[in-house]
Amino acid sequence: DKEYTHMRPWGVDLGIVDEAKRIIAKGMSTDIVKAAGGDANKITKEHVVEAAREKDKIAIDIISAAGANLGVRVAYLINIFNPDIVVIGGGVEKAGDIFMDAVKGTVKRFAFEEPASIVKIIPSMLEDSAVVLGAAALAARGNAPLPATGAGRCGATRGFAVAIATTVRSPRRDRAAAAWSFPE
Repeated sequence: DKEYTHMRPWGVDLGIVDEAKRIIAKGMSTDIVKAAGGDANKITKEHVVEAAREKDKIAIDIISAAGANLGVRVAYLINIFNPDIVVIGGGVEKAGDIFMDAVKGTVKRFAFEEPASIVKIIPSMLEDSAVVLGAAALAARGNAPLPATGAGRCGATRGFAVAIATTVRSPRRDRAAAAWSFPE
C-alpha cells in the first residue's frame, strides 16, 4: 500500500537519482537525460532538479515524491521536538517550491496540528555546507544536545541535512538545536 511507503529506506540523495534512472529505463521520455548531457548513466540529483525547474513533469513528480518522503520524517521530528524552525539543506532545496511545498504539505498532514502550525520550514542558504557549519556553530557555543560526529561527515560526502532549532526553558539552557545529516 503506497500510503505506508513513506518510511521505506531510500538511496543516496533521497532516492532521486535511482528513481529517475528507473523511470528512464522504462522508456519514458524526460528532459532529465538532456540535462545530463544525453547520458542517462551520468544523471545526478542536480540534473533532476534542473529538469524540474524547467517544468519537466517526470522530474517534478520525482522531486515532489522525495519532498513528501522527507516531509514524513520531518513531521516525526516535529512531533518529538516541537521546534520553532526546520532548515532543509543538502542541495535538493534548490528545486524551490516543488520540493519545499511537498515537504510542508506532508508535515501538515502527519505532524500534530499545534506544532505544525508554529514551525517554520525553510530552505538552507548554506546549501551543502549547512550541516557542517551548523554543527560547528552548536559545538562552539556549547549548545549541541547530541554529538556532532554524524553531522561533521556530511561535508566530505554527499547527502542532505535537516537542522532543527527550538526554545527550551530549563535552569541550565534556554536554547537548544540539533542537526541531522543523512550522508550517502
